[in-house]
Amino acid sequence: MKIVFNASVLFSAFRSSKGGSRKLLTLLKKKQLQGMISEVILDETLKHADKIPMDRERLKGEIEKYFPKILPAPEKQHVEGYKNRMLDPGDAHLFATCQEAKATYLVSLDKHHVLSLNGKIKGIIILSPKQLLEIMRKYS
Repeated sequence: MKIVFNASVLFSAFRSSKGGSRKLLTLLKKKQLQGMISEVILDETLKHADKIPMDRERLKGEIEKYFPKILPAPEKQHVEGYKNRMLDPGDAHLFATCQEAKATYLVSLDKHHVLSLNGKIKGIIILSPKQLLEIMRKYS
């Protein structure tokens, strides 16, 4: 189960020790999930580090504990291929990352721009952390 994590999930997981986002990080640590982020997702998370109660360098170190292999930014042509299908073209990199990493799942908390696209982007299942945890419980 390959899963790309949106920055919104990382924000939530590092802001609160409870909730679905944090549970997913715990499962990553236990190697029960294969989670991925790209350099773009890492940069987006670090750019808004002020929303998380830790400094930028510490946050980067914490993220790298859960995601030791950060994927390169997706190829420009893949990103461009998704832009016309996005409510916010700035989110196209998420779908290009899923495509390049051959990830089946994209987990996000962005209801308006990302989760609303579930079922509209072929080959990618878009879920909230809660929905992903429910699926995992069902099949464990």
